[in-house]
Amino acid sequence: MEESFRHLENIKFFLDKTRIYLVGGFLRDSLLTRTRDYLDFDLAVEKDALSLSKDFAKSISGSWFRLDDFNKVYRVLKKGDFSVQYDFSAMRGKDIISDLKSRDYTINALGYELKESISFDENYLIDPCGGREDLEKRLIRTIDSKNLIDDPLRILRAVSLASDLGFEIVPETLEIIGKEAGLLKDTSGERITEELFKILRNIYSYKYVKLMNELGIIDSVVPFWAELKNPDPGPYHHLKVNLHSIESLKQLEIFLEESKENEKLLSYLKEEPRAGRSRREVLKLATLLHDIGKGPAYFVDENNKIRFTGHEKKGSQMLDTISQRLKLSRKESMMISDMVYYHLRPGFVVDHLNDSKRVLYRYFRDTKDEAVSTMLLSIADKSATRGRLSDSEDIAHHKKVLTDLIKYYFQKQEEIKPPKLIDGNAVMDILKIGPSPKIGRILKEIEEKQAMGEIKTKEEAIEHIRNLKIDE
Repeated sequence: MEESFRHLENIKFFLDKTRIYLVGGFLRDSLLTRTRDYLDFDLAVEKDALSLSKDFAKSISGSWFRLDDFNKVYRVLKKGDFSVQYDFSAMRGKDIISDLKSRDYTINALGYELKESISFDENYLIDPCGGREDLEKRLIRTIDSKNLIDDPLRILRAVSLASDLGFEIVPETLEIIGKEAGLLKDTSGERITEELFKILRNIYSYKYVKLMNELGIIDSVVPFWAELKNPDPGPYHHLKVNLHSIESLKQLEIFLEESKENEKLLSYLKEEPRAGRSRREVLKLATLLHDIGKGPAYFVDENNKIRFTGHEKKGSQMLDTISQRLKLSRKESMMISDMVYYHLRPGFVVDHLNDSKRVLYRYFRDTKDEAVSTMLLSIADKSATRGRLSDSEDIAHHKKVLTDLIKYYFQKQEEIKPPKLIDGNAVMDILKIGPSPKIGRILKEIEEKQAMGEIKTKEEAIEHIRNLKIDE
């Protein structure tokens, strides 16, 4: 902790103007002796947080940001080999005790007044709500139900804290969360998604997603989720659609742990479609949403069989609404939409792989960068389907074939996407025609024949195009 305190050294130059208290997460994690790969300080300021934060930013040559004018919250960011974040907020209430009692959970209601020595002495820790004791007992306990109602995001934060710290939420707090979860419907999508992705970073996030489902939190933050509780899932499934989706997430996380020695897969999953959010977390969210279209797609046919025909297409369309609610980036939204749209295709590949090499090529061509993610989703989906008509040998075969294809994807990139032999301008020149949809179809055909080994050189590609001209 003392090493971290050196980043607060410049605070001492402002202590003659106001009292400044270190509060919240840094103190909590320091008392838990948790190591961090980043530093962020929450500072409660008795007077004029706006001016002080600006002056502090100048003193350390940092960048200043306005976070929340209404609640007077301002951020200073010092970039370098080790970036440090400082959030200054106006003290809530008449003093630090009132401020701490207005916070979300006891373990976050800790304070420490900064003095000129800028050092830490546990004897002077301010703990009006018993947070130190709850830290030792590894419990998450709300201070007052009113504090959650004042800022409903705190309802979701209880689960993200439990996920991050491995703590248990006490029954009384769970009861309040279940009662007030509906308030999350009016909370901004950006704030919800920030907490949601914190949960999905957990190796076994399914435990916490399951808790969110039981408390009614997912109903309030994900449009259409509530509709998945009703349809009869059919004889191949042993769970309702919402619970099947959570079970799929569990199976995905188990498979990813089993595959953690696959360095190329790990590297693929670490890619960030948006800063601070990895492909792994986006895949987990897609897995949770892969059957979102089953609600409106449900029907019983003339033979009294349950059908969800076209649910993958319907779900992909519904994701526009979900992405807007969660304020996902365009890239994240497209990734999830593609995974949902194509999540049945790997099953078709498994069933027809021996019939034609084109089946595999066309799958990789259509799914592009989401080819591996969609196969991982399919493995999870199949593993979570254990109804009375499902077959354990079929599930094992599905998993093995797709596991082998994932390895093939990383080893045989040139076969999956062959180098371009010819472009659209050359095709137009050979055929003496102008731009038209025909050009794209011809290029797609050339690439497929390359992948099949039927065309290997530029000369062979040109000859094939000339023959097309003769045919037409």
